[in-house]
Amino acid sequence: MAGTFEGADNSDFLFEAGQKIIFQNARQYEQNAEFKAFLTAYEDKFDSKWNEQEVYARMDPIMTYQNTKRTINFSFDAPSYGTKEAMVNMDMAQIMIRSMYPTYNENASVATLSEAPIFKLSFGNLIQHPSGDEFIYGVIKSFSFKPKLEAGFFTEGGGGLFGGGASMFVPKTLQISCEFTVLHSHALGYNNSVFRGPGETYPYGTGRLSMTTAHTAKNYSDPNSAAASVAHGQASNMLGGDPNAADLEMSHTAPND
Repeated sequence: MAGTFEGADNSDFLFEAGQKIIFQNARQYEQNAEFKAFLTAYEDKFDSKWNEQEVYARMDPIMTYQNTKRTINFSFDAPSYGTKEAMVNMDMAQIMIRSMYPTYNENASVATLSEAPIFKLSFGNLIQHPSGDEFIYGVIKSFSFKPKLEAGFFTEGGGGLFGGGASMFVPKTLQISCEFTVLHSHALGYNNSVFRGPGETYPYGTGRLSMTTAHTAKNYSDPNSAAASVAHGQASNMLGGDPNAADLEMSHTAPND
């Protein structure tokens, strides 16, 4: 079994640089649940709801706008380098699972629901509050946790490294999925031609550039530059933007025994 010092891998430096997914219980009952951002799926969905009214002899219904809802669906792997990091990942998952339940006030053995499980979420500029606060509010409609079975488990008998009397099974890699419905705490929509609240940086903070501006940064004098640029982009990944980062595989999750 691994000793006190279990070593480090490149993902630690990415995590410390801010490339992580952070969940916060808005009731502030628990510490933040933070995971390394090894995304396996990501979708930011904006749904406009309309009321359709059918009218006699009219081919198209009368469409009345209701609202626009934002839902973020994402999945990620949470790897571990050794037993201690695996335990931390499990603890983070347990915090999330506990936080999915509401708050009750108990009086004379009668429990009355007082607070719903509301969350705050952050992941770089992809999931952020446009005011500069790193978190956005929302409701987690689904939180899925499962071990990555092919990666295996750290195991320990009762009273060992993990503590407690029963045998412990700690996954080396967790697979987590989340469906997050955003509760907007800022103004949205247009005031005449100007977007209210966050302005033109909503929702990802990238600002407003024209394609002409982007083209001026490219080198068209070298006929091979376009192909090289595409190859470079395909070799990179979102964790570091470095082609060599694509070599950072799940093999780093093996224990340093």
